[in-house]
Amino acid sequence: MDTDRIQEPFYQKEPTQDFYRLPLQTGETDHIYYLKLPENSVMKYCKENDGSPNVLMAVLLARAIRRADPESEKTVTVSVAIDHKSMLGNFDNYRMFANAYELDFPKERQLDDIMKSCTMTRGQLMLQAQPENSAWFIKTRKMGFEKMKAMPLQMKLDILPKAASASRWTASVSYVNSRSFGPLDPYIKELYFLAEARTVDVMCEIACIDHSFFVALGQRNSSRELFESLLCELEQANIPFMIMRDEEYNLCGFRYEDL
Repeated sequence: MDTDRIQEPFYQKEPTQDFYRLPLQTGETDHIYYLKLPENSVMKYCKENDGSPNVLMAVLLARAIRRADPESEKTVTVSVAIDHKSMLGNFDNYRMFANAYELDFPKERQLDDIMKSCTMTRGQLMLQAQPENSAWFIKTRKMGFEKMKAMPLQMKLDILPKAASASRWTASVSYVNSRSFGPLDPYIKELYFLAEARTVDVMCEIACIDHSFFVALGQRNSSRELFESLLCELEQANIPFMIMRDEEYNLCGFRYEDL
């Protein structure tokens, strides 16, 4: 790609700064819930209400947050993951240029009408999810990489952790579109995708396998209030669900303290 010829896109959404934050108590541990939803029920509801799995979950999460904390005046922001290289036609790319688009749900916006809410949410996504926006993102990311090459190693190590852990949104939704693993399908009973996203207070990862949606809902506190509110939203939508697990959120990994 000739990045020198890429022009700044016509529309770029400005990030919302003063967004809703999940109430956090000192000493609380992160928590995660695992849900199983029937694919036919979810897709039927999406079709009836002008939605898609990620759009629907973004709307239901926003409604659940408003249900759990109706007094807050803050805008609920939900990021939806996007693969910029796929937007430009490169689907075999290991997601090296993945990022997210931001959806706003201000207090004054009524979310009672699910179809209208899904349509407006899809409109927000479509406005941002354009090839010229993805090309501009890749250009600016490459420019950032070039600037970092000139930085001393210690400066990079000081900057990157702060940038990676800065809170950017209320919640995030990621729909991993992996419907089949071929010959392994008969051996897979549950499938979840997990990440440690410190940039949000609520993280929702969605995967579909063997005619079921598996939802991992992680949050940065141990209260069940938001989770119970989301279950109420699913019941109201007549989407059956099965709670598979409910536990503290711990990820395996390595820490390198001396770098």
